Amino acid sequence: MEEIIFVRPTIDLREKGLEYREEHFKYGEKVIDGAALLDELNYEKWIDRVNSNWNKETLKSNGVLSHTFFVVRKTDDRIIGIVDIRLELKNEITRRYGGNVGYSVRPSERKKGYATKILNMAKDYLYTLGKTCVMVSCYSDNIASEKVILKNGGVLDRKVKFNNKIVHVYYILMSGEKFKFKLVYPNLEYKKQAEEYIEEFLEYNSNINGVGGLDRFLKNSTYEEWLVKIDNDLNRKVTEQKVPTKTMFLIRENDNMLVGTINIRLALNEKLRKRNGNIGYSIRPTQRGKGYNKINLYLGLCECKKYGIKKVMLDCEKSNLGSSKTIISLGGVLEREYLDEELNEMEQVYWIDVDKNVEEKYNLCKEFLVD
Repeated sequence: MEEIIFVRPTIDLREKGLEYREEHFKYGEKVIDGAALLDELNYEKWIDRVNSNWNKETLKSNGVLSHTFFVVRKTDDRIIGIVDIRLELKNEITRRYGGNVGYSVRPSERKKGYATKILNMAKDYLYTLGKTCVMVSCYSDNIASEKVILKNGGVLDRKVKFNNKIVHVYYILMSGEKFKFKLVYPNLEYKKQAEEYIEEFLEYNSNINGVGGLDRFLKNSTYEEWLVKIDNDLNRKVTEQKVPTKTMFLIRENDNMLVGTINIRLALNEKLRKRNGNIGYSIRPTQRGKGYNKINLYLGLCECKKYGIKKVMLDCEKSNLGSSKTIISLGGVLEREYLDEELNEMEQVYWIDVDKNVEEKYNLCKEFLVD
């Protein structure tokens, strides 16, 4: 394969850029992936858009911080592709579907290995800017694009719907990197993600646990009012109806994604001692089966330790083998089983020694924790 380089678009490249665009159109392609709207705007307005997206000082309110390049073959200076490298995933489309890299190869230059090389170069470009995790995606029926992503080390993270089609979302981690997690107290920064989080549970018709009433507030009130509510929850006095609680988001730091929640009851009344206990938690449906709840619970135990809680009670349905396995892996000792007449399910009650297991299980979890 001949050498290719990334070239920042300029007015001087207008003729070549328009010729590149026209070839896509001649092949019946109305949308050019990674073109940052070159397929919709006139060239001068497109250059203005690309330049404004380049850094935070010039970024417009609706823009995405990104670096867009023509991909040029050195031997003949021909534009053989285009790539849009997004430095941040702050809007819904980039965060859920679009990812860090979008790219295209002109139709007459395909099946020559250029797509694999472009993604590899874009990945390395992001690494040089301090990114250790690159998100890329493709439609489930785009086998060629999927092969390109896999050749570059992509690992399937989730499947989501977009435009009535299934999108496969992949991550490419820098060599030696792991996904790392932290608990974050909810704030306005996570408003949109919190809404998407609850929407995902509803889409999958899944039970919602450990959200401190977030689902109810989004249905009947506002996220902002929920923030006030959870602040008040922290200062409750223990009664037979209520106890002080702390609700937190589990954040995957590599992409700042809200992947789980945990609700910690900082004291127990008689009602909670019979069922529910100290902790309720959940992982969003598209992120299950990856061991994230183990990290969620470990960080929850660390939070309990801060509040001087020595032992915590958790319960789960006996049929929920994943949840019981998580609890046992972090030191849970089965105390009893009971029939939940309301759910008609057998429940199991576990207790965890907080200080002991925070220390003993640290090595099990440390490579996935934010320093």
